Amino acid sequence: MNKIDKEDHFFKSRISNLVQTISDKNYPKFSYFLDEHQVCLAQEVLNNLKCKNYIFYGHDNNFQRLMLCVYPDYLDPNDIDWPISILNFSYNKNYTLSHKDFLGALMSLQIKR
Repeated sequence: MNKIDKEDHFFKSRISNLVQTISDKNYPKFSYFLDEHQVCLAQEVLNNLKCKNYIFYGHDNNFQRLMLCVYPDYLDPNDIDWPISILNFSYNKNYTLSHKDFLGALMSLQIKR
């Protein structure tokens, strides 16, 4: 098994565990942000497990990454509170700031992706 196959296998196991947690604990669980390949793998696992209570979300149709939520039967997907916050930055326009400046500021606050 090569490195990519191992990573895919590990990822599929994480999605399976996410679905199992829902049936055991009966509360919604969220993935981290998934790229296109991971969304396809997650979809494959969800279909194989015959899981119907899930939704992918990216806040906007133009997002390159999506988050997966698997939820129990009693929840309506429209009532799910996603663990995503949108941040707006304001700064003095006299300064020239780059992506690394903003990322560095967030990392110094120990904010994780």
